[in-house]
Amino acid sequence: MCGRYGLVDTSKLRDLYDIDNPQDLSSLEPRYNIAPSQWLPVITRNGKNHVQIMRWN
Repeated sequence: MCGRYGLVDTSKLRDLYDIDNPQDLSSLEPRYNIAPSQWLPVITRNGKNHVQIMRWN
């Protein structure tokens, strides 16, 4: 089974999760059909919320 989702407005992510490195979100374009094997932002937490670009396998 395959799940998909969309990434519409990164400014909402910035505000909602109080991201420590919001500059990493500024280069991302909205995408409406994100699927496995693509690179996408993942919010990780090690003290503060941080965005990392990871590959969805």
